[in-house]
Amino acid sequence: FLVRPDPTGIFQPHRVEVAYLGFAGDGHIDRFNVTHAFYWAVGRDSNNPLGYDDKTFSAIAEMGWTGVVVPEAFGGSEFGYHSIGLVLEELGRTLVAAPLIGSTSA
Repeated sequence: FLVRPDPTGIFQPHRVEVAYLGFAGDGHIDRFNVTHAFYWAVGRDSNNPLGYDDKTFSAIAEMGWTGVVVPEAFGGSEFGYHSIGLVLEELGRTLVAAPLIGSTSA
């Protein structure tokens, strides 16, 4: 199937590796019915130029950014959420496409 953003005019077989994570709920607050759903699709498309590069993510992992909030007892650096916020701010400033949030919170 086509994935957006699909390059215009390029229709060729490609590999899509994706996982869907989410939850949904149904209930009420007093007389109001409340229904909510949240899901997150994570993965990559081999034909999507906006997807992350394996070399970039390898460099991020080598620098230890994936373990910033992980306790030292489990192999992380335990710098805390303020530090990962600074890292994410800089990645966003330079528009780096990398799955760092999913890697640090897994």
